[in-house]
Amino acid sequence: MPEKKGEFGGHCESDQAEDILFAPEMEDEKQINVSARSSGHNTRESTISEDFAVWKILVADDEEDVHTITSMLFEDVSYKGKPVKILDAYSGAETCQILAEENDIALVFLDVVMETSHAGLEVVRYLRSELGNLTTRLILRTGQPGEAPESKVIMEYEIDDYKLKTELTAQKMLTSLIGGLRSYGTLRSLEYENQRRKQAEMKLLEAYARLDKVFEQTVSSLSSTIGLRDSYTAGHARNVGKLAQSIAQRMGLPPEHCRMLKLAGYLHDIGKIDIPMELLMKKGDLSEEDWAIIRDHPETGYKVLQDIDFPWPLARVVLEHHERCNGEGYPYGKRQDELLLESQILAVADVVEAMMLSRPYREALGKEIAMEEIFNHKGDHYHPEIVDICLQIINEGFDFETN
Repeated sequence: MPEKKGEFGGHCESDQAEDILFAPEMEDEKQINVSARSSGHNTRESTISEDFAVWKILVADDEEDVHTITSMLFEDVSYKGKPVKILDAYSGAETCQILAEENDIALVFLDVVMETSHAGLEVVRYLRSELGNLTTRLILRTGQPGEAPESKVIMEYEIDDYKLKTELTAQKMLTSLIGGLRSYGTLRSLEYENQRRKQAEMKLLEAYARLDKVFEQTVSSLSSTIGLRDSYTAGHARNVGKLAQSIAQRMGLPPEHCRMLKLAGYLHDIGKIDIPMELLMKKGDLSEEDWAIIRDHPETGYKVLQDIDFPWPLARVVLEHHERCNGEGYPYGKRQDELLLESQILAVADVVEAMMLSRPYREALGKEIAMEEIFNHKGDHYHPEIVDICLQIINEGFDFETN
């Protein structure tokens, strides 16, 4: 039987053979130059060349002649430099199996009526809903339109086109093919770019996490510099940070604020680096002159930290952690409305930890004395809500680190 050359380089049988599947071609249809439409490459679509080598086309139909003619028609077709590979299925069940195994099928020419009158529609539901595949393009074909009216199917099913077999010519098949491949190529390209973006975001998040870990380790190392001179201060700083963070979490502060308080606790006594060693280790009562020197440490700490570009006002929290709500604290005698809430949280955590555990110049005062201190001064020295929450946490058995 003589053949005529398709406009993609593919072959199609003469009109006599097309009667099996396709309607006769009209003269104007023969003039469509589909290859010209497919010659342009846009930036997005060109990226998919790295992702797959062939265009997989699935022909799902229970008529053998349909497979024969479709394969013959698309035999030598290529698009964007990639050939077409035909896969065949003869039932809805077989179609579903292939779609489950082959997740890179570009286009399905899908018969509606196969082993059941709605087998093709069941395939559509399976592909879109169960497999979650929204990329593969679907062209429904039917020789029995009464089984699945076009107006209903096109509205209710996620398909790209709906054709009666009697209206399909060789040229229309080729046009449908290229239209489907173009749509698939665009979606696949977007999918590919989206995957690359997500991978880049994951790498960026991993880099941030590593940087964040280094940042916290650096803060911890800064705190440990005091520990080299005074082992008490290092353990005290960790305990204060841990308790302050717990109070902030119980108060419902944002996670980043809670974290800031932990790190502020680590660093709140860094200003003691300027205090003479003999004073830090002095046994017994401290003189007024001793206390005057010690009371400089919030300002010294602030000067150490103020030029570090922390993402929170950490230096200010360190500066204010010995201030009191009624203005009787130091170094500036600020009152509650002038203080950061975080500074007031750190102040309570600092007092409780310092009283509960031993210091070089005195033995530990114990839990009861520490709780009595903040309770008795609730509302004047210390923020009432912070005191109440701190008392709850201590009564629940907060675990302090001991030196």
